[in-house]
Amino acid sequence: MLLKAKIIGIGACGNKACIELMNAFPELANSIILINSTLKDIPVEYKDKAFELIGNFKGCGKERDKANELMMQNLRSGAFDYPFDEDDAMVIIVTSSEGGTGSGSSTLLAKYISKVYKTHIHFYVFTGFGEDARGLQNTVDLFKEFDESYTVQAISNSKFLEETNNNKIKAEKLANKKFVEDINILLGGTIHESEQNIDESDLLKIANTSGFMVIESVNLDKIKNVNDFNKRVTETFDNSKSLNIEPTCKRIGTILNISKKEEDFIDYQNTIIKERCGIPYEAFNHIQTIHNNNYMQIIASGLKMPIDDITEVYEEFVKNSDSVDKSKDMFFQTEFNTESGNDFNSLSKNSAKNIQSAKDDFFKEEKVEPKPSKVIKTLNGEFIVNKDKDF
Repeated sequence: MLLKAKIIGIGACGNKACIELMNAFPELANSIILINSTLKDIPVEYKDKAFELIGNFKGCGKERDKANELMMQNLRSGAFDYPFDEDDAMVIIVTSSEGGTGSGSSTLLAKYISKVYKTHIHFYVFTGFGEDARGLQNTVDLFKEFDESYTVQAISNSKFLEETNNNKIKAEKLANKKFVEDINILLGGTIHESEQNIDESDLLKIANTSGFMVIESVNLDKIKNVNDFNKRVTETFDNSKSLNIEPTCKRIGTILNISKKEEDFIDYQNTIIKERCGIPYEAFNHIQTIHNNNYMQIIASGLKMPIDDITEVYEEFVKNSDSVDKSKDMFFQTEFNTESGNDFNSLSKNSAKNIQSAKDDFFKEEKVEPKPSKVIKTLNGEFIVNKDKDF
């Protein structure tokens, strides 16, 4: 990796994604921290990378204010503090937008790290499936709290549903796989030295540009010509799992891995990339022939935030919220008079005195003769009186 970073997964979604990252790239394990309000879902082998927020809540039930309160308690008390390393280029905070712990505590932690340690903040956000009004509201509120100095990436879990036959579990796994690929590209894990090279400083400028970011990877195996190249780039952006973007980027970096025999099939002007992402202030290109497979990886940064997508989420929130029945339950305001015309006895609690009297009456009326008592010894050596069984 060219760049160093702390990677903090907050909440169940962020934890799962970072565990996938550790599995794929064990060399990043010492840079990864898992934070949650409860660690019950974290496998035991990852507990040493995890911190449980100390407080009154074990899980925040999608309530962002509870998570914010928990994080403040832990930061103020010193129970948790950011392990600062001056060699880190950034801290990558990984969270879902719809949950409670991640969505609610991540922005407070980001503000703390940014102000105290002057470390660049990179958010990687998973937007969910939009199943309820609370989750939609959390998404809008999370994006509202982002600072203009942050870099923000976001991918939509729901955009993976089509290729998984609406299987949400598989969709989440594909989203985590995409996250792992993106972080590897972002930190320079796919870059190898070559004659036309992106170096550490170039990558740092691209990575730490404020605003929205997209990372895409184009499969160029068996590419035929320039038209085929542009077609594949177009299809990649059409099938992007990112939130929708405007062509407003400030910087673009491309990592091209291509064989010698196919290097004439590339549009080196990056026509489609510029159409989709905008004309950058700076462009950095890297060309290498390291691997057998051919690909182009694209990092576009400094884009305007995806206001159309967030507006759509907000409108969906309003619609869902309006559909929720908020009227009072009239059951508790309705009087039901059942006394008139009934001669049934009401329930009453019996006393020990009444019970004994009833027993006496029962034995008198039924003329039940008690059986003789027998003294028996139990297995543990105790003696009891048995009146129910003949020997």
